[in-house]
Order: sequence, then structure tokens, then C-alpha cells
Amino acid sequence: MKNIKDPDEITPIQEVDGYLFKMDDLFEFAPGHSGTKARTCLLQALREPGLTTSHTKKYPQGFMVAATAKELGIPCRVHTTHKVARDLFGKRPSNAVVIIHPDHEAMVEATQSDSRLSGFKFMAMNMDCTAANESVARQCENIPKDCPRIIVQTQTGATALDILHAMIDQGREDTKVLVICQDEQVVHDYFDTHGPDDWFHHAQLVSRTKETSTYEYGNIEGAIFWCGNIIRGK
Repeated sequence: MKNIKDPDEITPIQEVDGYLFKMDDLFEFAPGHSGTKARTCLLQALREPGLTTSHTKKYPQGFMVAATAKELGIPCRVHTTHKVARDLFGKRPSNAVVIIHPDHEAMVEATQSDSRLSGFKFMAMNMDCTAANESVARQCENIPKDCPRIIVQTQTGATALDILHAMIDQGREDTKVLVICQDEQVVHDYFDTHGPDDWFHHAQLVSRTKETSTYEYGNIEGAIFWCGNIIRGK
């Protein structure tokens, strides 16, 4: 299947080996950066004079933001700390300027200040923004009404929570979100902070283990895996 560059185009659902996949990673505007967060990055960047963001070990989004800016032909500044700066050098697009700070707090403050003074778009950590909420809600439009479960692999829980909000807002509370977590406590805390008070009625968190195949969570008729990269990870 061909890559999709239009952020407004709804990615298809495809059946592979008897399982259904929402192929959101078919979206790829900047080479090497695909999927839900890449779309959010582009939607925020459109019609902006430049981009500025923070790059951390937990949220290494400097590469994606800089690559998106390069495709749009606009400048980009990536703020980071000494601890992770080495990751950026030699790998960043030529349009990106890397600014190194002594610690995390100084980096965050400088990124926000940079946006205010330069007029460059501030790209939030983890692409956690209104554009993400709205984009995911639109992508959920082709999820069948009778889908019992959407399975999402996540590091922080942001995309999973956007899907959960979309299901509630669209009156589809019978569709549950099963979240496969790298760190279940991290996602639990994120849902507690940003989700509805009764999120646990709409979502189930499970920790990913080497002993359990991701496919096992799709053994319910009509269940859909979010993003085809699960096919490769199994």
C-alpha cells in the first residue's frame, strides 16, 4: 500500500492473516517518520514560520520535528540537554539548529521562551495537543460501529487516550480500548492525570511481556489493532 501524505486523509483498515489493522502508519510526510504523531506534527507545523521543540531521551521528537520542518522548507530549533545531545549530532536534518542546555528545566524554559520571542511554533512534548485530539477523532471515523476492542501499543498513553476520548465523544462506549504498555504505571498515571474520572470503565491496561504475543489480544471478532507496525512487532 502507498504512503499517505495528506493529513486529512483517513487511513484504511486492512485485514492481515485474519486480524484487522488500522493502518495509521501509512501516513508519512517526512521520510522515516510515520503514523499518528507524525501527522500531528505536520498539522501543527502547517503555515508556521518555523518550529521549536525539546528533545529528550523519553521524547526524542527532535528528529521528527526537524524532518517535518525540512520538508516544509522552514527553519527549526531543537533544544536538548548535555545528556542526550550526542544523539542529535550527525543525525539531524541540515535545517535544524541544536541548542544545548545544562538540565531539563532549563531546556523546557528555553524552548518556550524561544517560541515567544521568535514566533516559531512550540511543538509540545509527546505531541500532546488539541491537534492530536482532533486528528485521532477523525481517524476513528472508519472504525466500524460494532468494533468491540481497539488494541494500542504505547509508551506514554497519549494516542490511546485520544482514541478513548474519541470513542466516548462519538457515543461508542461499547468499544473498549486495550492498551499494551511498556510501563503500565506510566500510562496509568497519564490516564489519571489527563483522562476522564471513569477511564477504567473504557480502557484496560496490560504490560507487554516477551511471553505474550500481541496478537492474543485481538482474538475477539471485530477487534482492531491501531497501526500496522504491530504486524512487525507481533
